[in-house]
Amino acid sequence: MNLENNIHNAIFAHGKWKARLQQAINDGKSDIDVPTAEKKDACEFGKWLYQDTEVKKLPHYDDVESLHAEFHLHAAKILKLALDGEKGRAEKGMEFGSNYATSSTQLMNKLGQWIMKK
Repeated sequence: MNLENNIHNAIFAHGKWKARLQQAINDGKSDIDVPTAEKKDACEFGKWLYQDTEVKKLPHYDDVESLHAEFHLHAAKILKLALDGEKGRAEKGMEFGSNYATSSTQLMNKLGQWIMKK
């Protein structure tokens, strides 16, 4: 699979992860626990990011890796709120301008730069 397809798959996987987090907020339960959510290499995107030796050579890798790890820290905090019954606070944590939303947007922007510079 080529780099562009891998990046598109990573973007799709990131979107699925965000949807699972929203579902956890709605339901107050999740099939992922907080420690797993915090791991940067447990999701589909992270597995690709940390196992593909070619991607590590790309110019924006360090930025993407850092933003991806940051995203998981913020997502884990939101998941904890959701699982603790703090639905309102969890929803607020996902709002535009939040640390979570900002790191997610920045991550997607960097992935877009990878595609454009291939």
